[in-house]
Amino acid sequence: MHFIHSSYSLHWLSQVPRGLVTEEGLPLNKGNIYIGKTSPKSVHDAYLDQFERDFTNFLSARADEIGV
Repeated sequence: MHFIHSSYSLHWLSQVPRGLVTEEGLPLNKGNIYIGKTSPKSVHDAYLDQFERDFTNFLSARADEIGV
């Protein structure tokens, strides 16, 4: 039951992914509040990278919690 309950937290990122703006400060995903078909590959990559960091942290903390 703990895993089911704690997995709900995986639907959210811990922070806004890095690299979602240009060097001039303009948003790469302008006009979208989500990743869509028109989003550049760099936006997809930024969200995937942030998810991988968050999920690794989650699994590490969970392993420590259950004593693995």
